[in-house]
Amino acid sequence: MNRRLNATLGCFTVVVIVCIITVEGTLALLRQRTVLATLEIQNAAGVAATPTPEPIPGSSAQPTPVSGSSALTLAPDETLVVHIHWMYRIGPRFPDTTIQAISQDSNGQIVASGSYMILCGAETIECDGDQRLLLKFGVKDATGTAATWPTGSYTVVVTSSIADLKPVPLLEKSFAVAVKPAA
Repeated sequence: MNRRLNATLGCFTVVVIVCIITVEGTLALLRQRTVLATLEIQNAAGVAATPTPEPIPGSSAQPTPVSGSSALTLAPDETLVVHIHWMYRIGPRFPDTTIQAISQDSNGQIVASGSYMILCGAETIECDGDQRLLLKFGVKDATGTAATWPTGSYTVVVTSSIADLKPVPLLEKSFAVAVKPAA
């Protein structure tokens, strides 16, 4: 009788373990943490002057840094806008994700930066959202005084980091600041 009970309990334990592994494996395949970043130029009146040609996808799990091929040129009084869109699916837990955007001059000095923390909470199955980060020359993480961009070459880098893990590149693009001819 003991052997039969042990065999039944053993089989039941194996079936439960296989079911748990199958369910967790399926949920792992369905889980999605996607962050998209795009760039746009905003003129002094707050109107979008030039959008970037295409959205640049990145994922906190498998990032693919992409640089757009078209040239991006700002006037000295314009603002570089980084649009962030995230789509998290199949919770129930989503890690806090920090999005960081920095602009560097040709010497590698950070001249503008901004960040945003995606907080989805622990009691949700999905979490979507949008956020804009305005990069103004001289303003670093919402401190400093905005000034006109000096003419020259710059690079914008957008990264995503989960908790205390190493930041993952989402977007990197070079741009120039030049005086635009009057239309």
